[in-house]
Amino acid sequence: MSAYEDIIGLPHHESRKHPHMPVHDRAAQFMPFAALSGYEDEITDAGRAAEEAADFLDRVTFDELESAQDEGFSVAKEDPPLV
Repeated sequence: MSAYEDIIGLPHHESRKHPHMPVHDRAAQFMPFAALSGYEDEITDAGRAAEEAADFLDRVTFDELESAQDEGFSVAKEDPPLV
């Protein structure tokens, strides 16, 4: 005897209280959603900032960086974005 043999032949339950949901509405329940809204924008911004930093370092010489640090300028690490 299988685990479901006692119920396999029973008719499918249909509620008298709640109407049957249309297939279109039912499918909408399972559509993908953006669990991390804004995350893609943060990744794009971080990539853009990294490219700008790399471009800047390609243009600036070591001596220019040293003199900027002597004048009190520094490149501070930014806090990670809050998502």
